[in-house]
Amino acid sequence: MQENKPIKLNALKNHESNWKTLEHTVKLYKEVGKRNIYLFDWLLYMWENLYLSCVDLKCIDSLSTTKTKVAILDTLIDDVADSTKIEDDFFLNELSKFAFERKYIEWNKLNQYQIKYIKNTLAVWDDIIETIKKYPRFEEFKRILEWDVNQVINSMKFAHLVNTVPNLNNLVENRAYGHHSMTVIMCGTIDLMCSPSFDMRDFSKIRKVLYYAQQLARIGNMINTYPREINEEDISSEILTMAIEDKIIDSEKLKNSLRDKNNVVLITQLVKKFDEYWDDLYFKIKEVGRDIKSIDINEFLRERKFIQQKYEERVKYWLKDYADKRFVEF
Repeated sequence: MQENKPIKLNALKNHESNWKTLEHTVKLYKEVGKRNIYLFDWLLYMWENLYLSCVDLKCIDSLSTTKTKVAILDTLIDDVADSTKIEDDFFLNELSKFAFERKYIEWNKLNQYQIKYIKNTLAVWDDIIETIKKYPRFEEFKRILEWDVNQVINSMKFAHLVNTVPNLNNLVENRAYGHHSMTVIMCGTIDLMCSPSFDMRDFSKIRKVLYYAQQLARIGNMINTYPREINEEDISSEILTMAIEDKIIDSEKLKNSLRDKNNVVLITQLVKKFDEYWDDLYFKIKEVGRDIKSIDINEFLRERKFIQQKYEERVKYWLKDYADKRFVEF
């Protein structure tokens, strides 16, 4: 087995059986998507180590697989949102109806691939909902989850808008909307559905904590994936947005700007700017967390450092070398 150092006791104990639980969802993705399975195994391993301390431990395996399914759902939407083609507007709009507006999907205007894509996405979402409906506090947090899902959808639409209208891109809106694609808040809400001891008097504070943690996750993911985003001309990436505002690259001459090796070196140097931003967000979690009684905020902070390290160590999983590889090898 590949050497890994989990931070949670027995985190790897049920990893293989959890992966088997995900096989059908991964198959649905692979039928239409382009990412390697390495990413999803990595995400499963992360969720086996990341959960609110108030969660009922009997729910950990179910939560780990469910939150990984959420990540696969997120990836299905993200793959379309990354497109720089304006003609994909309609496809993304119809895909975005998966949760609450499916009866309004205009199937007759979609091609066969798009129909298959949306049907597979619906199947992933239905599977997620079927599971979380059984969680003890589902009804209590149902409306919150619906709000969170809509923020994820909005984030994806903003990313596609930026990729098709580069002159729109700016750091203020990018930071306001972009981080919701990380689904940390959404998955935190799902955790609370399995947290019988969670005190609702802490709810407003835990929402702040999850908001900051979601931004931390986006920084970690960006540091790992921005070389791919340069190749794909995905300027919804925060670091590329900063590069545009710093006049390192020209949004109107994007292809030429991103192919200039000197510009790529300058973009890489921008990574250092995010270290201070990460530290500031981490401190905000620590400050807000002092007043939270329902969760162990020190454990939560330890998890943030763990995931950041894993982002920094993560290989370029999008390369062909990892097409059929898993993160955890048994």
